[in-house]
Amino acid sequence: MEGVIAGGREYRVREEYSRGRIASAKVAGDEIIVRLPVRASAGDKAAMTRSLLDRIIRKVNADPCYFYKEPMEFSEHSSFWFFDRIVSLPEVSYGRRSRTSFIGNTIYIRVREGTPSEVRGMVNKAVVKALKRNFMPLVEERVRMLDESSFRFGNWKVRIGKMESVWGSCSGRRLSFSIRLFFAPGKIIDYVIMHELAHLKEHNHSKRFWELLGSAMPDYRERRTWLRKNGNMVGPSKMHML
Repeated sequence: MEGVIAGGREYRVREEYSRGRIASAKVAGDEIIVRLPVRASAGDKAAMTRSLLDRIIRKVNADPCYFYKEPMEFSEHSSFWFFDRIVSLPEVSYGRRSRTSFIGNTIYIRVREGTPSEVRGMVNKAVVKALKRNFMPLVEERVRMLDESSFRFGNWKVRIGKMESVWGSCSGRRLSFSIRLFFAPGKIIDYVIMHELAHLKEHNHSKRFWELLGSAMPDYRERRTWLRKNGNMVGPSKMHML
């Protein structure tokens, strides 16, 4: 399917199909993904696609920065900033079985041979998996340090996921963070961690919540403003300093 222009950017359009009855569309990086009921007729699918694209293009035009996010793509012979350090990805090798190793701050990847698109997908998946596995102890230690210095809540669990719509969330005693967050400057990472820690006591964004967060992080407004202005550009292809 041909691409579309929205918010001054060109987006590829990709169709996916599901067994459900609801059609939907979302922006993911430089793509607009249209999800359609697999059992719908060709005519109905075309009509749903047109309607969904018209709607999402209007939304993107109204607020381009909110919907666009730097693509989560990694390429060989590159380096990127992740959790306060530079991580390198040298040349990707090929073999019958895929394998990933993390030595120092370098990720070595071996994948099966395939089309360029297939290889790109395997590399992206392998890098994300390696980052989550190897940096989880460091993330847990950062959460522990911030908690002990400000709140002393304890008894929490940490998860790193691929959420695109939020930087972090708090459910029960579980603190979840988008892997995209860790491409941001350290002060921004700390802001989101403190934000979610505060939710362990105050479960909504009430006045008491912001007072609790402000007592522990007086400059949280500056960090929040930076994230709102620059968050859509946080990703592996850019290095952000603060």
